[in-house]
Amino acid sequence: MVSIIIPSYNKENYIEQAINSVLSQTIADWELIIVDDFSTDGTMEVLKKFEHQNNVHIFYNEINKGANYCRNFGFSKSTKPYVIFFDADDILEKNCLENRVKFMRENPSLDFAVFTMGIFNKKIGDSNYKWFPETKNPLIDFLQHKLPWQTMQPIYKKETLSKTSGFDEIFQRFQDVEFHTRILLNSNLNYKLINATPDCFLRIDASRNNLGSFQLQENLVDSSLKYTKKFSGMVNVSQKKYLFGTLYQTYMQLMFAHKNKELSKIEFDTLENKILNAFDPSEFSKLKRFHFLILKYNNLGSFKLKGLNYIMKKLIIYL
Repeated sequence: MVSIIIPSYNKENYIEQAINSVLSQTIADWELIIVDDFSTDGTMEVLKKFEHQNNVHIFYNEINKGANYCRNFGFSKSTKPYVIFFDADDILEKNCLENRVKFMRENPSLDFAVFTMGIFNKKIGDSNYKWFPETKNPLIDFLQHKLPWQTMQPIYKKETLSKTSGFDEIFQRFQDVEFHTRILLNSNLNYKLINATPDCFLRIDASRNNLGSFQLQENLVDSSLKYTKKFSGMVNVSQKKYLFGTLYQTYMQLMFAHKNKELSKIEFDTLENKILNAFDPSEFSKLKRFHFLILKYNNLGSFKLKGLNYIMKKLIIYL
């Protein structure tokens, strides 16, 4: 009944646990499609152990093409009526597929449904944080990067996804954010948000990252700018202002990385200039630039005013 699609790149230490969480599901009517993106560690050796497993289909890219290419390719190979996108370092709870498929079958008018996710570092249970899809307006939340859900929380009808253009392959970060935003711009879709016990678990252990700190932050900035510029031409005037919330969150992440010595001053200045100089004055006024500079002095200066970041975010969006 359901296709699970995993893009895989250099996840030698995690992917076996991810696969086993699918193999241990309480229903048998599923297929697991893994697309390895030319891994250079031992990931492919791990995958070879599962090549003859029933319902597991593994494809190997001959060059690195990016996670979104892998997701799109995996979707093109899917055969089941429902689809879940799943990352190679995360885990599904054992009754995840059974419960999601049951819910979709009981609600046939739905195009997709979004479920609750748990967070963990090294092992499930070492964090109590739960990612509930609680929002009154998910489109507005995505536009301002107040993310209401993550990649593996939704289950989709395949026929619904077939009407989209899939994941945008130019994005190195913001991949699911761009995808979900574009889906939500289609006001004809019917969906349901489920606040319940987590049925999947997101790994946030920093060691899972494959890139150096500067490359990671540069990809963040580049994708943030691509996202902002792309959707500034797709949303209406009242929605467009919320895109500055995405730039705010990106700038805050840069300052956090610099403050924690993950970025040198030169590297921070380089990425800061990318953000501040990416738009012409009609889009990025002097007033908004001034608000960003206040954020900088508040977070990187010798003292910090409590509550100022929140005020600046509101001013950046609404002025």
